[in-house]
Amino acid sequence: IAAPLTLDPVKIVHILNELKVDYSFGSPTLWKKISEYCVRSRKFLPSLEKVFIAGAPVSKDTLVQVQEVLPNGQAYTPYGATEALPVTLVSAHELLALKEEPASSGEQGVYVGKPIEGVDLKVIFESEQVITSIALDQCCAPYQIGEVLVSGEHISREYFNREDANTNGKINDNKKLWHRMGDVGYLDQSGGLYFCGRKAHVVEFDGQKYYSVPMEGIFNKHPKVYRSALVSLEACGLGLVVEPHPQYWPQDEPARARFIEELQKLASVSTLGSKIARFFFHPSFPVDGRHNAKIFRDQLAIWAQSELAASNKHKLDQ
Repeated sequence: IAAPLTLDPVKIVHILNELKVDYSFGSPTLWKKISEYCVRSRKFLPSLEKVFIAGAPVSKDTLVQVQEVLPNGQAYTPYGATEALPVTLVSAHELLALKEEPASSGEQGVYVGKPIEGVDLKVIFESEQVITSIALDQCCAPYQIGEVLVSGEHISREYFNREDANTNGKINDNKKLWHRMGDVGYLDQSGGLYFCGRKAHVVEFDGQKYYSVPMEGIFNKHPKVYRSALVSLEACGLGLVVEPHPQYWPQDEPARARFIEELQKLASVSTLGSKIARFFFHPSFPVDGRHNAKIFRDQLAIWAQSELAASNKHKLDQ
């Protein structure tokens, strides 16, 4: 599906059942829409044996909801990238039985499973420098958030005519090639990986790092919130941009104030959430067209900063 938001789940479900499709691979947006329709209309997808959901972090709720409509199948979410897929794999059944564990610094990542056979995985201390070898003291202990590295025979060896990308993204260490995923996360004691977002989306303020997935996870639990994005307000601190479900868009200032108060209440019970300085409402996040799931946080950060500047100017003019 080139544009998941435009799909008609009625037609998709009809095709899946009519053709007795047994395997499917799609984005979280696509499968959230299909599974919501199936639950509402009490329809099932009996021919499907395996459904793989990837392209962006998959919430536990979405994976479990998809599992509910697969009477004879299993829902999975693989973790990986264009250069390295799959790296890890976890099923809905595993997630239901999982007792999630936070990082030692308190952040709760999204569990994406253990490395598949033939894949080695490391988490090292974050670095913006070129890395030519991996020393033992560069590796994070379990539950420490760091940069994710992977190695395996199916992982791309190099970029075509991109020496800069090869230098920055590949590590030849003792004749073993490692790929820098550009992601941050942490390992548990058994080697399972928790995803905490993209390195490029880490927000630093007042000497501390804040990670997109754990922070946004606090607020995405709110029933009115469709999705959220952590952004930097530069000297003003951390901002959170919220895209509400359409029916919950605040229509006036009192409704807006009540919504923000609800978000602040959520924030107050979390050490991380309490660091949010300002909340913003956006009608439709800028996202990739292919998955409708990869949020362009850089664009939202610029938008939020302009909203903040306009708000401050309005106060000064009054």
